[in-house]
Amino acid sequence: MLRSKGVSFRVSSNALMLNGINPKNIPGFVKIVPGGTLQVFKKINEGYTYLIAM
Repeated sequence: MLRSKGVSFRVSSNALMLNGINPKNIPGFVKIVPGGTLQVFKKINEGYTYLIAM
């Protein structure tokens, strides 16, 4: 539903590795980025809001 409204999803490759998750198990619409922290600060500086999904 969120994706259909234009929400994009990113996941850190570091987080995947630390949690033992194979990147092949991540849906194709989720972009895997090298480091999540850098991406968060970059997007916040662009005016985006950071949400944590648990």
